[in-house]
Amino acid sequence: MSFPERRNYEAQEPVKDAFLKIIKKHVNTLDDATWRGFEHRALTGVTAGGGIDLTKKETFKFDDERDKITTLSREDFVQYVSSSAFEVDYYTKPLFKGAEAIGEIDGFQVFYNSRGFYFYWNEETKFLLESWLTYPSYPYGWLS
Repeated sequence: MSFPERRNYEAQEPVKDAFLKIIKKHVNTLDDATWRGFEHRALTGVTAGGGIDLTKKETFKFDDERDKITTLSREDFVQYVSSSAFEVDYYTKPLFKGAEAIGEIDGFQVFYNSRGFYFYWNEETKFLLESWLTYPSYPYGWLS
Protein backbone atom coordinates (compact mmCIF):
# COMPACT_ATOMS: atom_id res chain seq x y z
CA MET A 1 0.00 0.00 0.00
CA SER A 2 1.53 3.32 -1.06
CA PHE A 3 1.79 6.41 1.15
CA PRO A 4 -1.11 8.22 -0.60
CA GLU A 5 -3.26 5.11 -0.22
CA ARG A 6 -2.44 5.01 3.50
CA ARG A 7 -3.34 8.68 3.97
CA ASN A 8 -6.73 8.02 2.37
CA TYR A 9 -7.36 4.57 3.84
CA GLU A 10 -11.15 4.67 4.02
CA ALA A 11 -11.52 1.67 6.29
CA GLN A 12 -9.80 3.37 9.23
CA GLU A 13 -12.83 4.76 11.04
CA PRO A 14 -15.09 1.69 10.85
CA VAL A 15 -12.17 -0.52 11.96
CA LYS A 16 -11.31 1.86 14.80
CA ASP A 17 -14.93 1.88 15.94
CA ALA A 18 -15.11 -1.93 15.90
CA PHE A 19 -11.76 -2.17 17.73
CA LEU A 20 -12.93 0.18 20.47
CA LYS A 21 -16.19 -1.70 20.90
CA ILE A 22 -14.29 -4.98 21.41
CA ILE A 23 -11.65 -3.65 23.79
CA LYS A 24 -14.10 -1.57 25.83
CA LYS A 25 -16.10 -4.72 26.49
CA HIS A 26 -13.01 -6.77 27.31
CA VAL A 27 -11.33 -4.24 29.62
CA ASN A 28 -14.18 -4.61 32.10
CA THR A 29 -13.50 -8.33 32.38
CA LEU A 30 -10.00 -7.74 33.81
CA ASP A 31 -9.85 -8.47 37.52
CA ASP A 32 -8.96 -5.69 39.94
CA ALA A 33 -5.50 -7.09 40.75
CA THR A 34 -4.55 -7.10 37.07
CA TRP A 35 -5.89 -3.57 36.63
CA ARG A 36 -3.95 -2.35 39.70
CA GLY A 37 -0.79 -3.79 38.12
CA PHE A 38 -1.42 -1.75 34.98
CA GLU A 39 -2.12 1.34 37.12
CA HIS A 40 1.17 0.86 38.95
CA ARG A 41 3.07 0.54 35.68
CA ALA A 42 1.33 3.61 34.20
CA LEU A 43 2.16 5.67 37.28
CA THR A 44 5.77 4.54 37.76
CA GLY A 45 7.11 2.92 34.57
CA VAL A 46 9.56 4.20 31.98
CA THR A 47 8.19 6.54 29.30
CA ALA A 48 9.51 8.32 26.27
CA GLY A 49 10.41 11.90 27.15
CA GLY A 50 7.55 13.66 25.41
CA GLY A 51 5.44 13.88 22.33
CA ILE A 52 3.50 16.13 20.04
CA ASP A 53 -0.26 16.53 20.13
CA LEU A 54 -0.98 16.71 16.42
CA THR A 55 -4.48 18.10 16.89
CA LYS A 56 -3.30 21.00 19.07
CA LYS A 57 0.16 21.25 17.47
CA GLU A 58 1.71 21.45 20.92
CA THR A 59 4.34 19.42 22.71
CA PHE A 60 3.52 17.61 25.92
CA LYS A 61 5.30 15.56 28.57
CA PHE A 62 4.20 11.99 29.05
CA ASP A 63 4.59 12.40 32.81
CA ASP A 64 1.65 14.83 32.64
CA GLU A 65 -0.46 11.93 31.32
CA ARG A 66 0.22 9.48 34.17
CA ASP A 67 -3.00 10.14 36.08
CA LYS A 68 -5.29 9.32 33.14
CA ILE A 69 -5.53 5.67 34.21
CA THR A 70 -6.91 6.73 37.60
CA THR A 71 -9.12 9.63 36.47
CA LEU A 72 -10.85 8.04 33.46
CA SER A 73 -13.15 5.02 33.43
CA ARG A 74 -11.59 1.89 31.98
CA GLU A 75 -13.60 2.31 28.76
CA ASP A 76 -12.63 5.97 28.39
CA PHE A 77 -9.00 5.17 29.16
CA VAL A 78 -8.61 2.51 26.44
CA GLN A 79 -10.20 4.90 23.96
CA TYR A 80 -8.02 7.83 25.07
CA VAL A 81 -4.80 5.84 24.64
CA SER A 82 -5.69 4.14 21.35
CA SER A 83 -3.48 4.88 18.39
CA SER A 84 -3.20 3.82 14.78
CA ALA A 85 -0.35 3.48 12.31
CA PHE A 86 0.83 1.43 9.39
CA GLU A 87 3.52 -0.95 10.62
CA VAL A 88 5.71 -3.68 9.18
CA ASP A 89 6.07 -7.27 10.35
CA TYR A 90 9.24 -6.38 12.25
CA TYR A 91 7.27 -4.18 14.66
CA THR A 92 4.16 -6.33 14.96
CA LYS A 93 5.69 -9.82 15.28
CA PRO A 94 6.63 -9.41 18.99
CA LEU A 95 3.11 -8.22 19.83
CA PHE A 96 1.72 -11.71 19.24
CA LYS A 97 3.90 -13.38 21.90
CA GLY A 98 1.52 -14.28 24.73
CA ALA A 99 -1.47 -12.61 23.07
CA GLU A 100 -4.96 -14.08 23.05
CA ALA A 101 -7.64 -13.37 20.46
CA ILE A 102 -10.67 -11.59 21.93
CA GLY A 103 -12.54 -10.61 18.78
CA GLU A 104 -12.44 -10.20 15.04
CA ILE A 105 -12.85 -7.39 12.51
CA ASP A 106 -13.33 -8.32 8.86
CA GLY A 107 -11.40 -11.57 9.21
CA PHE A 108 -8.51 -10.13 11.25
CA GLN A 109 -8.29 -10.75 14.97
CA VAL A 110 -8.21 -8.32 17.87
CA PHE A 111 -5.80 -9.39 20.60
CA TYR A 112 -5.27 -8.80 24.30
CA ASN A 113 -1.78 -9.25 25.67
CA SER A 114 -1.41 -9.58 29.44
CA ARG A 115 1.81 -7.54 29.22
CA GLY A 116 -0.56 -4.58 29.01
CA PHE A 117 -1.98 -3.86 25.59
CA TYR A 118 -4.62 -4.54 22.98
CA PHE A 119 -3.92 -4.61 19.26
CA TYR A 120 -5.36 -5.30 15.82
CA TRP A 121 -3.15 -5.76 12.78
CA ASN A 122 -4.29 -6.24 9.21
CA GLU A 123 -1.53 -8.22 7.50
CA GLU A 124 -2.71 -7.16 4.05
CA THR A 125 -2.81 -3.38 4.56
CA LYS A 126 -0.34 -3.27 7.50
CA PHE A 127 -2.88 -1.17 9.44
CA LEU A 128 -2.29 -1.44 13.20
CA LEU A 129 -4.41 -0.30 16.13
CA GLU A 130 -3.04 -0.35 19.66
CA SER A 131 -4.20 0.59 23.13
CA TRP A 132 -1.65 0.41 25.94
CA LEU A 133 -3.09 -0.39 29.36
CA THR A 134 0.12 0.93 30.92
CA TYR A 135 0.11 4.30 29.10
CA PRO A 136 2.16 6.47 29.23
CA SER A 137 4.63 3.81 30.31
CA TYR A 138 5.79 1.09 28.00
CA PRO A 139 3.99 -2.26 28.45
CA TYR A 140 5.73 -4.95 30.48
CA GLY A 141 8.63 -6.54 28.64
CA TRP A 142 9.13 -3.76 26.07
CA LEU A 143 12.24 -2.36 27.75
CA SER A 144 14.18 -5.18 29.28
